[in-house]
Amino acid sequence: MKIRKRKESDFIIDLEQNALGSLLHGIEHYVDALKWFDSKTNTKHRSHFRGEIKHFEILIFKHLKFTIMHVSHAIELFLKARLAKAHQLLIYLKPENEINDDTLTVGFDSLLGRLKNIGVILTKEETDDLKALRKTRHSIEHHEIQKDIESVKMYIGRATRFLEKFLNNEFNIKLKEEILNDESLEKDGEEMYRTLSEAIYSYEERLQKAKGEMNEYLPYDSKERFIDKEIALCKLCGEETIIIPDDRYDDKRAECFFCGEIYFYEHCNRCGLPILSFRPLKAGEYSPCSYCWHEIMSKE
Repeated sequence: MKIRKRKESDFIIDLEQNALGSLLHGIEHYVDALKWFDSKTNTKHRSHFRGEIKHFEILIFKHLKFTIMHVSHAIELFLKARLAKAHQLLIYLKPENEINDDTLTVGFDSLLGRLKNIGVILTKEETDDLKALRKTRHSIEHHEIQKDIESVKMYIGRATRFLEKFLNNEFNIKLKEEILNDESLEKDGEEMYRTLSEAIYSYEERLQKAKGEMNEYLPYDSKERFIDKEIALCKLCGEETIIIPDDRYDDKRAECFFCGEIYFYEHCNRCGLPILSFRPLKAGEYSPCSYCWHEIMSKE
C-alpha cells in the first residue's frame, strides 16, 4: 500500500509513537547497563569471579550499544515527524517520485536544512549536539569504539536534554509524563526518569530547571512580586522549591519541584506559616508550628 494514501495525521502519529518507543527502549537499556555495572563492581574484588566479571562486561557493552542506537534512532524519527507536520512528503529523499514502503527518506544534513526552511530553528549548540550524537551512533554501528558508562551517561544526557526541549516546543510532549504514564514499560517509570535525570542534569542545572518550572506556576503583580503563593523549604532536599498552594493538586498536597517529594500541608493558626508533613495532618497536630512553639517555650 502506498504511504501517501494514508491520512497525514495517522502518518505523523506513527512516527511520533515509533520515536517515543525507541527512546524508551534506549532508556531501559541504559538502566540495565547501570545495574550490570553495579553487579560487576560488587564482584570485582573477588578474584575467583573473573569469568563472571567478563560476562558482566559483555552484558554492559550490549546494553550501552543498544542505548545509543535506540536513542539516536528516536532523535532522527522525532526530527522527521516534525518535518512531516509541515508535509509528509518532505521526509523523502525525492518527494517528486512515487512513494511506497521502499522509498528512501532524507539524509541527516538535508533533514536539518529542511527543518530550518519550515521555521524550526535549532541553535548552533543543538546542531553540534545532533551531529556529535550521530557520529557516536555511526561509530558504534561499525564497532569502531568501545563505550564505557560515563561516556554513555554524557551521551544520553546530551541527547535527552535536547529532546526534552524539542518535544515540548514542537510536539507539546512532556518526556517525564510519557515515562511515568507508559504502562508498557517493564521497569518502574519513576526509577527510569530519576536515572535519566541524573544523566541529564548536574545538581545546579537540575535546580535551575526546577526553579524555571516553578515560575510557570507563580503569578506576579505589576511589580514582579508573586502573589497568593508561598515558597516552602523541602525537608528532603533542603531547597526552597515547594509552592503552596500547589496548582498541580486539588487537595492540600504539594510536590517539590526539585526532588519530587510530595507533602501534605496545613497552616499554623498562630503565625500562618505553612506546615509540611509526609502524611495528612489531623486537627490540632499542626498548630502551633515549630517556630511558634520554640518562641512560646523561650518566653516561659
